Amino acid sequence: MIRNGFVIVGYGKMGRRIEDILKERKEKIKGIVSSRKSSVLDKTILKRSKTAFIFTSVENAYESTKMVLGFGTNAVIGTTEFYLNPDRTENEEMLSKLRELAIKNNCRAIYSPNYSIGFNLFLENIRELAKKMHLSGYDVCIEETHHRNKEGISGSAMSLASAVNESYSRRVNTNPSNGGIAADEITISSSRIGNIAGIHKVIFASPVDRIEQIHTVTDPRVFAIGAVDSAYWLTGMPPGLYTMQDRLRGLSQ
Repeated sequence: MIRNGFVIVGYGKMGRRIEDILKERKEKIKGIVSSRKSSVLDKTILKRSKTAFIFTSVENAYESTKMVLGFGTNAVIGTTEFYLNPDRTENEEMLSKLRELAIKNNCRAIYSPNYSIGFNLFLENIRELAKKMHLSGYDVCIEETHHRNKEGISGSAMSLASAVNESYSRRVNTNPSNGGIAADEITISSSRIGNIAGIHKVIFASPVDRIEQIHTVTDPRVFAIGAVDSAYWLTGMPPGLYTMQDRLRGLSQ
C-alpha cells in the first residue's frame, strides 16, 4: 500500500493553519478530525496516510498518538501537556512507550511545544549562553507574553527553563511573590495582552549589567510552517521518536 497525504487531528487554530499551509503547497489532506472526535480516528484513512498532525485536546492526545503510531503512520505532535508530569518535566516513561511503538510499527514521530525553527535556534543559543553566564555568576529569569486567551505557562517558556537549568539547576517558580524568591529558584513571569502570538525573553543579570535575549513571533503561521516542514523531515529519518533539537542537528550537516 502506498501511503500519501496527511491527516489533521484537532481542528483548532493550529489545525486550521496547518490546513492552510498544506493547501498552499498542494498537498493531499486525507482527513480532518475535530478534538471531540479524535479518540475515534478512521483506521482506513490512517493506514493510507503518510503523516498525522496531532494538535488535539490534552485528554485525547495520548490515545490519538498511540492509535496513529499503531497503524504505522508518522506523527507530528503539537499537544504538549499530556506528556508532562505535574512539575512540568517530561514523562520519560510515556515518551519511551511512544518511541517503542514507533519503532515496532516502522514509523516515526516528533514532538515539540514550538515548531518555529527560529525559536528552537534561540533555545539552543540560550542553552549555550547559560553555561557561560552561570560560570560568570549571573542571575537569570524568564519572561513570556501571549494573547489574552492563552492559559497557563507556555510550553516554550518551560523549554527555556529546562535549557537554562542544564547549567543553573534551580527550581522553577511560575508564581513569584512580592516577598522575593529563594536563591535556588528561577522565575517565569507571564503577561497576557491583546493578540500577541508569543514573546519570550531570557534575562541574565549581574550587579553591574544585564543581557536580554528575545524571540518574538510576528505571524503565528510560523508554527504551522514548522510543523509541516517537520513532517517532511520525518520521512527521511529511521523509525523512532524525535525532538526539534534532533531536526536542528540536521541543519549543520
